[in-house]
Amino acid sequence: MIKDVQEISTIPSWYEGKNTCGNMLISGDGYIYVSNRGHNSIAIYEILKNGKLLGKDIIESGGETPRHFNISKKEDKLYVGNQDTNSVVCFKREKGMLYYEKSIECNSPNFIATF
Repeated sequence: MIKDVQEISTIPSWYEGKNTCGNMLISGDGYIYVSNRGHNSIAIYEILKNGKLLGKDIIESGGETPRHFNISKKEDKLYVGNQDTNSVVCFKREKGMLYYEKSIECNSPNFIATF
């Protein structure tokens, strides 16, 4: 039997526009990342020892319609494919948090593979 433990939003409470989630990943060090299409952001949560999530930040994805994203094998980078602005944005990843590094032009990215 599945039991709900927590309900948590991926967008700020003040946001009133349409939004859908695109992708969700769990890092090896206990963070969950969720992309928001509409709000154009990545929500960051820390997984606590009790299994609940602690909202850490919601950052801009660097473009419109973050279709897919992935974490590098070393888990030091996160790459976001922003479908409607034709870009892949690279974020540096430190202690679960994301920091913009650069953007690369790419025609309508919809899947990010890392090696």
